[in-house]
Amino acid sequence: MRQFFIDISDAEDEAVDYRLDKNGNVAGLGAGYRMYGERGLKMEGLYMDKLCELLNKYDIKLTIAAYPWPDQIINRDLESIQVLYWRDWCERHGVPLINYFPYFINGRTKKELQIAINKYYMAYDVHWNKNGHKLVADVFLDFYRKNRAKRDNL
Repeated sequence: MRQFFIDISDAEDEAVDYRLDKNGNVAGLGAGYRMYGERGLKMEGLYMDKLCELLNKYDIKLTIAAYPWPDQIINRDLESIQVLYWRDWCERHGVPLINYFPYFINGRTKKELQIAINKYYMAYDVHWNKNGHKLVADVFLDFYRKNRAKRDNL
């Protein structure tokens, strides 16, 4: 039987420079990130490495997307740890990244950010409502059409 879980004890540390606060914690994430987040992100990267390898074997294209949670919107966290990590991962693997953070954040005042959260997310939740799904779908379709046109012109 094949091993499903990955042992990360010998995994190399990622080279991504996450913003650290004065206590050496990832900015905005606190000490909990050091206890749980680092290991979780490392595991995610290793599983995505395996997925990417499998997809490449069968010539299946992969695209990664990163989207903000409401607290990241209200704090204008355009360079979140998720964006930094997955941007770096995608560059190293030649995989496109759809970064949804700017679509929820850019060009909005503090008050408009709260309005955007209410407009695009379920109340007191990190999941999109109908409007949020439409925004994400519109961005994805635009991305898909542009990339399809590039592939067709090769």
